[in-house]
Amino acid sequence: MAARPRKNSLTVVQREREGTPGAGDAAAKPTHRRDVSTCNTNLNVNWMDYSGAWSFYLLAVIMVWFCFFVLDGFRSGTAWTYTNMVHFLITFYLFHWKKGSPINADQGQFDDLTFWEQIDDGVHWTNTKKFLAGVPIGLCLLASNPYTGVAAEDGAVQLFNTALALLLLVAKVPEMHKVRLFGINRGIPTQ
Repeated sequence: MAARPRKNSLTVVQREREGTPGAGDAAAKPTHRRDVSTCNTNLNVNWMDYSGAWSFYLLAVIMVWFCFFVLDGFRSGTAWTYTNMVHFLITFYLFHWKKGSPINADQGQFDDLTFWEQIDDGVHWTNTKKFLAGVPIGLCLLASNPYTGVAAEDGAVQLFNTALALLLLVAKVPEMHKVRLFGINRGIPTQ
C-alpha cells in the first residue's frame, strides 16, 4: 500500500520504483525535494488574497451605485459619478493615507506603511494590485460614458471623474511606494 504524500510538508520524499528502467541503486535512496512555501503573515491585508475578496469588493461598489441610482433616484451617469467619488474618498483614506495595522500581534512591524504598501509584502504589479488599480479606471469609464447617462458635452463631469481616477492611480504606481509628498503623512520617524 503506497503512502500518500503530505500536502502541508516542506519536504517531499519520492522513491523510484524498482521496476523503473535505469533505477538500479537509486531505487533504495530517497530523492528529497524542498518546496518553499510563501506565507503572508500580515493579518491586516492577507484577506485580499482570498478567492472571494475581489467579488466582495465589486459587490460593495455595485451596492453603492444601487443606493444612488435606485434609492436616491439619480440618473445612471450621475449615480456612477457619485459612486466614483465615494470610492475615491474611501480608498484614498484607507489604502493610501491611513498607516499601520489594527492587529496588535505584528509588534509595530507595519506602523510606517499604508495599506497599499502592505499588500503582497510591497511587491508591485501583483494580480491583487492590478485589480485594485483597474477598479478606478472602470469607474471612471462608467461615470464618463455617454451610454450610462452622462451628456457628451458635459466636460466638467468627465474631467472630475478623470481627475479622481488619476489621483488614485498616481498613488498606486511603484514610484510612489513609501513616498510622502511635501512631508504630508510622514509621521514620527522610527529608529
